[in-house]
Amino acid sequence: MRGPRKLLIAIGIVLVLGGSVYFAAIRTVDRLIRTDDFLRFISEKTAVKLDVSECGYLPPARRGMSVHSAGILARSQPPHHLTALSAANLHAHCSLNNLWRRTFTITQLQASHLEAAYGEAAATHLEKILPAEPNLSPERQTESLVNIDIRETDIDRTDVYWGSAAEDVGGLKGVSSRFLPVDHGLEIFGRGGTFQQAGWPELNIDELHFDWSDAKLFVKTALLSLGQPGNIKVSGQFDFGEHGSMQLHLSTKQTQAEPFVTGYWKGRFDGLVDSESDLRKRFEPGEKVDATGDLTFSRAMVHDVKALGQIATVTRHPQFEKPKIDILRFHYRLAGDRLEISKFEAESKGLCRLEGEFTIENKNIDAKFKIGAAPDVVEALPGAREEVFTESRAGYLWTSLNLQGPASHPREDLKQRLIAAAQKHFAKGILAPLFKTGKPVIDLLQDIYQ
Repeated sequence: MRGPRKLLIAIGIVLVLGGSVYFAAIRTVDRLIRTDDFLRFISEKTAVKLDVSECGYLPPARRGMSVHSAGILARSQPPHHLTALSAANLHAHCSLNNLWRRTFTITQLQASHLEAAYGEAAATHLEKILPAEPNLSPERQTESLVNIDIRETDIDRTDVYWGSAAEDVGGLKGVSSRFLPVDHGLEIFGRGGTFQQAGWPELNIDELHFDWSDAKLFVKTALLSLGQPGNIKVSGQFDFGEHGSMQLHLSTKQTQAEPFVTGYWKGRFDGLVDSESDLRKRFEPGEKVDATGDLTFSRAMVHDVKALGQIATVTRHPQFEKPKIDILRFHYRLAGDRLEISKFEAESKGLCRLEGEFTIENKNIDAKFKIGAAPDVVEALPGAREEVFTESRAGYLWTSLNLQGPASHPREDLKQRLIAAAQKHFAKGILAPLFKTGKPVIDLLQDIYQ
């Protein structure tokens, strides 16, 4: 019995010693985290990790193996890329398992709210989420006796903004996010919240998957919603470094077009759009978006356009007043303020078809089209078949249409040719009264697009 008894005594001694060491370590950690030296140390280390000018934590407190702080604040000036960051209600779940390797392990770091801004204009969108402002310590590249290893970070609400000018600010707002360390960067997952970008409608976020490394955010997958779940997909990258930029590929499937419509056609055009677009922009003052892509619309309709109502009257085809557009597709290139449209095709089957190209710059349009009209439409316009719509192709009679001038009300060259054809048609009559019978038609043509 003496052998087993000695073994039990030995085990008991080991447990007591182990417990004593454990609680001694806990008390040591407890005393350590309350010191100003520890706050400076952790702030300096965090500033280096975040690549910011200065950083600080509100005083921490320990509960078991968890450490709590009411928040962190970080700020920067160029050449640093991150302008400002704050996070509230930090909870670090810690482990001493690797302390013998001089590594303090945080198995999970949680925060209720994180805000970050890249650019001075973006920083104006930040809110005050901390109960007080911590003392800030500058970044310091020093050899440390202890390293910090964060295995996972979970944030209930994440708001990230970017943009150096007010008209360029974009952001992700209200995203539930998770950060996992990989190699020399982070793998980031997110759900919920909204995507916002100046000049765009607000989009709901279904799913995000990013990689972060060396001030670059690689968009592996971003599924966004406008009307239908996941009907917008984005990939590409943001470079927040010096001379930062974004390069994105955007795909849409059966997405409502109306929120993207601007200018004269806002409120006058409805439809769904499928698209493939590449967007590029440098984050420099005055820089504009460059974009190219292809758009195809379905279930499109134009309404509340005065000129179409007038055409419906003069041709005696009421379908023109609110035409259903069966085909609408084109290739575009946006370079700053210049929009170039090529391979343009629009058709209301059995009524008319439009083909051509145009540019819009400084709110002026320069367009060259071929317009085809159904034979019964052309027959309603006296003299048009003989003098204007002289080409027959693909079931339509064709002529040219050129537009120039203000995009909202350009000058066109078709109306005057139709009027001249009608005048010539009626002038062929021998008796003068015959010409008078054509005056109402000519007056209707004159009124179009006034």
